[in-house]
Amino acid sequence: MRKILYEHNTLNGFRFVLVEFTVVAVAALFVGAVTLLNGSALWSIAWLGVAVNAVAVCATVVQQIRRGERSNSLAESDSRAGRERIRREHPHLGTHTLQIVGAALVPFLLALLTIIDRPSKFGQV
Repeated sequence: MRKILYEHNTLNGFRFVLVEFTVVAVAALFVGAVTLLNGSALWSIAWLGVAVNAVAVCATVVQQIRRGERSNSLAESDSRAGRERIRREHPHLGTHTLQIVGAALVPFLLALLTIIDRPSKFGQV
């Protein structure tokens, strides 16, 4: 998974990945705090886990930058020709992105569904 993450960071651009996963971390901490205030310590711990996961992704970007690695710029990733080149040279990138998104967002979505779900009284549907 680490190799997939490094490639994702490089191809999508370090700045974009840092912003993306910082937003995920802040959102997860916010929802975790709301969950804790509503009396669900277990789910708030799950949200903390999502935030820690997002911070770990940011840490991998920082490691890559410190090692002097280069990433695609937003202009390279955003242009039609750039996206076509990336798809041609890295046909597995879409699958890898889905794996990363799934690992980061599935717990987030499940917790959100839990927050939305209001427990019914016994015997009521």
